[in-house]
Amino acid sequence: MVLWTKDRIGSAFIAAGLEWKPLRVALFWPGTVSIVGLKFRFRMIVQARFFFAFNTKGNIAVVWIKTTLPEHAEGRLAASYRKLGAPPARLDQIILAHSERPHTLDGHMAIYRSVLHDRANTLGRAFAEAIGILVSQLNGCSYCVSHHAHGLAQALADETRCESWLEALRSGNFRSAFDPRQALALDYARKLTITPAEIAQADVDSLRLAGWDDGCILEINQITAYFAYANRTVLGLGVNLADELNAPDSASDPHHAT
Repeated sequence: MVLWTKDRIGSAFIAAGLEWKPLRVALFWPGTVSIVGLKFRFRMIVQARFFFAFNTKGNIAVVWIKTTLPEHAEGRLAASYRKLGAPPARLDQIILAHSERPHTLDGHMAIYRSVLHDRANTLGRAFAEAIGILVSQLNGCSYCVSHHAHGLAQALADETRCESWLEALRSGNFRSAFDPRQALALDYARKLTITPAEIAQADVDSLRLAGWDDGCILEINQITAYFAYANRTVLGLGVNLADELNAPDSASDPHHAT
């Protein structure tokens, strides 16, 4: 019987032209498993196959970088999760994607809440969600479209009106469901998303002439800019929806916290 000790395995790797070095790869389900992986050409295979996050129902929700579930969080990350005020099982993948740099999670949530949910805003939550959905559609971010369509439905509390808004956003025919002032704001958000360098003072002047005050113009601008950031966070790190919107505590989701 051959006993495959660490030294014997290491020698075999060296003989095969590979370098033996410890590489911790975490499998994130309840209970953490650490294994010794390979470096160089095998390293990406190990990372691609093992960097998963599992929700409490056991469904796989892939993020392309390491994530840490609340039950394994320590220090600043644990504190950042607690500040969200949501049940641990309801932390969305876009939240978990910040695990390796908790200060970026704090920054993300500060911008998100100030732009979409601060009581000083006067744009209205439903229309703010509509702008976010439009920008996310234009950027091809189905994750954010799904989340904020859910938020729009909550804000409008009118299924027929919600569907008419969503159809207008999908088609680009804003005036079929929105009033002229809102449609102009959506035109601005679309232009700022697709061709930002072509925005001119005249675009802002048009919003003002339509009846938007400068505070609301700033809100429209900031919502559009925030979703450019959020969409690229999601798309650039492989965040996907899994079953986030089907969980029983979806109403307490920090993604839609007030």
